[in-house]
Amino acid sequence: MLMIFYNETTISPKRKRIKGIINGWKGYYNIDDLTLKEIKQKLELLEKKDNSPILKIILLATLIELDDRELAKEKILNYEVISEDPKIHKDFGLIAMELKLIRIAYEEFLKSFKLKSDDPETLYYLGLIYLDNNKIETSIKFFQKALDFDSNFSKARYALSIAYKKLNLNSLSNSILKNEIKIDSDVLKKKMYYLI
Repeated sequence: MLMIFYNETTISPKRKRIKGIINGWKGYYNIDDLTLKEIKQKLELLEKKDNSPILKIILLATLIELDDRELAKEKILNYEVISEDPKIHKDFGLIAMELKLIRIAYEEFLKSFKLKSDDPETLYYLGLIYLDNNKIETSIKFFQKALDFDSNFSKARYALSIAYKKLNLNSLSNSILKNEIKIDSDVLKKKMYYLI
């Protein structure tokens, strides 16, 4: 289970990320006007003859939205993701993270990173996994790389400050928060609970 420094908060991608995955791929299967249950039924029928990773992604995300996490876990554990598209691996990683299957999430984010090493979001998620496993120096490298590609990526900057705090580099951690992140105190409080 992915844990983060402040308040020992369990973090997982927000449900809107999962909805975004569904909405992002809906047009591919022409399922724009269907309810979630209808999407599930259509995709399960298609799954028998279509082995594409895109179908798997939409089906898994739909199962999560329908709160059928056990079936989603069962399916993702049996899926083999073959793709040269980093977005597909990143989406699988997000879904695995939502299902608290961190090993699978890590493997998928790593595949995404190998295909596209300059994606700040993938770097950020890898950094979070390393941070959770107390590999602080490695997490710092990933957060810093994410910020090298997108200096306005506030979640990566905040996670970087947490990593420095775990190394007892409090002044550096505070400096990152105070000088680099231009957010009001209400937003900062929310960031202490939700990094994704």
